[in-house]
Amino acid sequence: MVRKIILLTCLVCLGFATLAQEPEESEPSKASFYMNADVVSRYLWRGLLYSPNVNIQPTAGLSVGNFFVGAWGSYAISDKYAEVDFFAGFTSGGLMFMVSDYYAEIETDMAAIEHFQWGADETAHALEATVSYTFGEAFPLTLTAATFFYGNDRDAQGDNYYSTYLEGSYPFSFSGYDFNLFAGGTPAEGLYAAEAALVNLGLSASKSIQINENISIPVSMSLVSNPKAEDIFFIVKVTL
Repeated sequence: MVRKIILLTCLVCLGFATLAQEPEESEPSKASFYMNADVVSRYLWRGLLYSPNVNIQPTAGLSVGNFFVGAWGSYAISDKYAEVDFFAGFTSGGLMFMVSDYYAEIETDMAAIEHFQWGADETAHALEATVSYTFGEAFPLTLTAATFFYGNDRDAQGDNYYSTYLEGSYPFSFSGYDFNLFAGGTPAEGLYAAEAALVNLGLSASKSIQINENISIPVSMSLVSNPKAEDIFFIVKVTL
């Protein structure tokens, strides 16, 4: 029942967000490609620590009109952690909908992980649907709901958890820095915690450091707490 309520909530949010959009004039589709790489002091995601060491995280993507596709990875420098994710979705006004494929290699023998194994009880992939809505420039609050619907998000009996993550984030500027205040949690047992809990509470600050007239490097720092796990992290990220 909890899982049905979670999925229904995501669909209702998607419906209301779609209705909230104002009609837009049709514009010719424009294609654009981007690529960059982040260097992070630790790999922390939604309050969960996946690698305690420095990770290099490349990103590449293509957008055409309101649609986008891309790939993201994370590779630890001094431990055997590797991840390659794919994503696709669309945006419309403040609405964003995305489907992601997460695939991580964390075992001692990384070659033993089969990327093309998609069996429901054996795959190392996890598929997730995400919907988010940003209310606008005057009140730039973003609400996000994400649910795993297939893959290795399973309990000891092999049943899907349908792990769900809910987050609210609010950006603001102060003293020449861009800040983002966020709080996220899960409504039920799953990947993030053994019960409903707040798992990702923090504040990030970012600023581009000017090297010369032509080069600037974005740097950000995040102070993040996982209240359920009673843990805290201070992460630095440099974008190349």
